[in-house]
Amino acid sequence: MNPGLHTVTVEVTDAVGNSTTKTLAVNVAKDSQAPTLHTSGELFQAPKGWVQQQRYSFAVSATDPNGYGATSLAFSLDGKTLTETSKPCAKGGCELSLESSVNFASYSGGAHTAELVAADAAGNVERKVWNINVDPSGAASTEEVTNTLEAVEGTAGAGEAPLDEALVASNEALEEQTESVLPTLSEAPSVIVSAHTQDVAEVSKAEPGAFEAGLPQATI
Repeated sequence: MNPGLHTVTVEVTDAVGNSTTKTLAVNVAKDSQAPTLHTSGELFQAPKGWVQQQRYSFAVSATDPNGYGATSLAFSLDGKTLTETSKPCAKGGCELSLESSVNFASYSGGAHTAELVAADAAGNVERKVWNINVDPSGAASTEEVTNTLEAVEGTAGAGEAPLDEALVASNEALEEQTESVLPTLSEAPSVIVSAHTQDVAEVSKAEPGAFEAGLPQATI
């Protein structure tokens, strides 16, 4: 029944055919209460939203016992709907639920925006928006390392150290990239250093990890 004023007529008849009628005015109030979201599973148990690049299961439900009833429920990640369900609720008070999982193997390191949306038959909507932070494994691009470190900083509270595993993994990835680009001292050739004169100083390797420097004699 739609919100607003409605007329209801009641008629009662006894065994011998006597009847009585009564007319009532009924005001149906609009349902303004959104459904309530309930979450559980591995994905929602991840500490501060941090996950590895693997599959996580989850379960979600939307309840609206005193209203028009939940009619739709959806989960999205980075703006893309991954799973959803819907059904009509003619009598009101309906509940919706869904169970699914997300494989983060294809998601880059850093923060990803997740959203749950539940709606009822009256058009009321309840949303839950949060960040899921992916801790990358193996080789990572510079952008991925940067995004991961930013996510670490975003989840560390005041006076609280960031999550060790994510921070260490990101730093190791950055160090690996640096080592792959820059030669180490043990791999570097002899170096000739000029000091604004024709004299030079030669730096040569005496043994792995050790260097000798021959400096030019000063002239007076």
